[in-house]
Amino acid sequence: FVGGAPVAVLVRGAAGSGKTSMARVALKALAGRDLIDVALDADHRGEATLSEALVAHLGRRDAHTFEAATRALLDGDRYIMVLDGLEQLFVRTAAGLHLIRGLLRVIAATRQQVLWVVSIDEPTARLLEPLADLPGYFTDHVTLAPQGAESLGTLLEARCRLSGFDVVWPPEAPGERRWWRRLTGRAPLPGEQRQRFLKRLALASGGNIRDALTLFVNAIADIGQEEIRLAPLSAPSLSWFDQLGRDAHRLLAACIICGALDPREARDALLMPEERVAAASARLVGTGLLVTSGDGGRLMVRPHAWRRVVDLLGERNLLTRSDAGGR
Repeated sequence: FVGGAPVAVLVRGAAGSGKTSMARVALKALAGRDLIDVALDADHRGEATLSEALVAHLGRRDAHTFEAATRALLDGDRYIMVLDGLEQLFVRTAAGLHLIRGLLRVIAATRQQVLWVVSIDEPTARLLEPLADLPGYFTDHVTLAPQGAESLGTLLEARCRLSGFDVVWPPEAPGERRWWRRLTGRAPLPGEQRQRFLKRLALASGGNIRDALTLFVNAIADIGQEEIRLAPLSAPSLSWFDQLGRDAHRLLAACIICGALDPREARDALLMPEERVAAASARLVGTGLLVTSGDGGRLMVRPHAWRRVVDLLGERNLLTRSDAGGR
């Protein structure tokens, strides 16, 4: 892009995997330019509101269509624009797909002038590949893989040091002691407690940064003046997940794909009667998997363990093309 080439980058990965943070840091270091950051949400699910958001930094108030936004972007200076959360725009309806395709055409038409960096959650990216030829509009693709135990440990320790704390890792519980240690009485080697905790953390979080942070915070037993003491890791149980029922599973999958849905959008996307949507959302809100936000009662995903919830829905084929939306 600095050399004049058209560039558009698609960054994909699980929610909470660090997509946007990675993009901001890397681009600022490489290009040395200010970033124009547009945090997408459900309020942008219309051509007028989305077009206005794309050109707001130009001070334009007259770009209410994708065509007008394209002209305004081509007339401006060259810069970097980060669109955070493409999944927030998508609703599994004809209108929702039309909106995504319109935005992608703007990106393709302006990438000589604008370096686009678009982040999207992985389930939505997989769904839009065949529906909108999502990869074809981007020159570069970055997929963030799950983090390993050591990477998660480095991140957590860095955050604690920034706050002025050292981490005291939890001791080995008596029931966890290896048989040879019980016989010999040998104390754990330096770093062994840290390795054991981080290995379990990576397994419980699926390598997801946001889930790992949540589990880490929940494991804090005590905070002293200069140190944080951890208790043994306790991952939340989802043994009750099957009892939620098929309607709740479908609604949860739709909210994961779209980022958030109001009751009307949920009915349209799932082709489900109002009373069934209400009953399913009540179960999901009651378990803490969904929370309501805004005056319209928009449903947003707040799972206890994002990666595990996505895996469970994937095992039930509810994040695929045929089952993610209406039937």
